[in-house]
Amino acid sequence: MAQTAAPTMFKSMHEFLEGTIAGVTSEQGGWKPQGLANSIGANYGHVVFAEDGGDQRCVRGGAPLMASGFAGKTGASEPPPPGFAWSIGPPR
Repeated sequence: MAQTAAPTMFKSMHEFLEGTIAGVTSEQGGWKPQGLANSIGANYGHVVFAEDGGDQRCVRGGAPLMASGFAGKTGASEPPPPGFAWSIGPPR
């Protein structure tokens, strides 16, 4: 993927995500279903953190914002689980 196409791709994907959750209330977003399923809010956070990691690391060549300039300021109750160690490649 060319670096010039990546920002447009990330923007399009994020707009799709925002359209998918349009109209979801805070109460609906925070509702935790039974079993192993996560709330809408938790899934949204997962996607946004993945976008941050993909954009910052793959496109810009730096650390994700949530692990650098915005560390501790994202409002997430806990960081994503370890796996990629913010590098390109398979989980360890």
